[in-house]
Amino acid sequence: MVPGSGQLPPEVTDWITGSLFEQAPVCIAVVDPDLRIIGANSNFVAVFGDPSGRACHEVYKKRPEPCVACALQRCLRDGKSRVSEEQGVDCIDQQAAYMVHHSPVVGEAGEVTHVVNMSYDVTDRKQLQHQYNLIFERAPCALSVINKDFLITRANDHVRQRFGEPTGARCYQLYKRRETRCEKCPALDTFSDGRPHTSEQIRRASDGSYTYHVVSTAPLSLGDRGISHVIEMSLDVTERHRLTEKLLETERLATVGQTVAQLAHSIKNILTGLQGGIYDLKTGQRLGDGTRVEEGMQTLTRNYKRITELVQGFLRFSREHRPEVALVDPVALSGEVYRLYHKISEKHRICFSLEAQPGVEPAWLDPRGMHTCLTNLVANAFDACKQSERDDCRISLRVDEREGVIIFEVEDSGCGMSTAVQDQLFRGIFTTKGPSGSGLGLVMTKKIVGDHGGSVTVRSSPGQGSLFRIELPRARLPVPEGEASGGGENYRRESHG
Repeated sequence: MVPGSGQLPPEVTDWITGSLFEQAPVCIAVVDPDLRIIGANSNFVAVFGDPSGRACHEVYKKRPEPCVACALQRCLRDGKSRVSEEQGVDCIDQQAAYMVHHSPVVGEAGEVTHVVNMSYDVTDRKQLQHQYNLIFERAPCALSVINKDFLITRANDHVRQRFGEPTGARCYQLYKRRETRCEKCPALDTFSDGRPHTSEQIRRASDGSYTYHVVSTAPLSLGDRGISHVIEMSLDVTERHRLTEKLLETERLATVGQTVAQLAHSIKNILTGLQGGIYDLKTGQRLGDGTRVEEGMQTLTRNYKRITELVQGFLRFSREHRPEVALVDPVALSGEVYRLYHKISEKHRICFSLEAQPGVEPAWLDPRGMHTCLTNLVANAFDACKQSERDDCRISLRVDEREGVIIFEVEDSGCGMSTAVQDQLFRGIFTTKGPSGSGLGLVMTKKIVGDHGGSVTVRSSPGQGSLFRIELPRARLPVPEGEASGGGENYRRESHG
């Protein structure tokens, strides 16, 4: 516009009515009230062919009658501009999708004399959209799009079949049947930091059943306006979870079965000791030998204690056991074990040290169970040092925490173990201590640590000593009833130990 004139200069008007009509990168057609095309630019002719005064529906759609819902006719009637999405046929009889802008031309009396149609091909976009819709709907997992209010704005058929109609529902209402947002929410994490997140969760289907899912979220951004939505992908791993539980149960029972023979052998050795004690007791009574009677009683007591410990340990190992947890200071727990063996270390002249890193906070642990684990490892370390030919053996008990993982370590410079021995340590009843060992110590240690969601490993070399490490990730520690956050929607050790 020329400032102050309110009108376009003639040269601009001439360029618009002449050059712009041809240079515009869209198809332009001028349609009269009889729906006949009275003018078209070269782009229009290239796509739809020469209109030659034919009706718009004959040119655009190759049909003899007007369209039932015709946006152009409505534009002629009310003089309002419109945009419509149409399906047509081009000049080589190929189906085409295009967007059409209908703009009325108004005469001096205010009547609509013509309509200018500006159209552009969106066939490729429609095809891509169709392919996207197919992928979205037929994906072998539950897909949903969630806005910042946690409303589900779109979901695929997998969601509808498994969880019900998502329209108007928030994600936690549909997937968890709850009225408050989840404590552990990957969608919230993605909205917060704009990064993908993955978590394992329990969801409740429309039939009331609980299912296990691996849930991944990714941001859907709008450029500089930030993240407007999050796409959530949920893969049902219920069957895998059940198979894993069955496999663990099978392995545990198989281990029990494999150790029956070894258990019988251990009991046989203890019975032999009992038999010897009974013989000494009877002989001492018959001969009136008080010393022999006392020796027989000591033998009986010692072997009774051995068989009691063996049976109690085996029963605990063979049945499901839920840790009785409390908030425990890992450093204080290690200190108890250290004090228990400190005198023994002085007696045998073995250097025994406790190394506790500062900053290890209390954690949910079974105090008796973890005490048993540490005493088993420390006792084994002392035995390894006693069997060593070295006279400068050292044992270190260490406790630390790194990146949310509580770590206990017991390291000795004793006799060490071969690879073959290490392979047998955690498999059933196995001992290198002869008749004095039950063979259940490390098996029990592995089970107790496993009940805490952790792992126990060993590194050893003959003549070089051994290092046993217990790792307990805080995220997998068991918690007592009522302490699990979020109602148990994140399946961790606290609800499915």
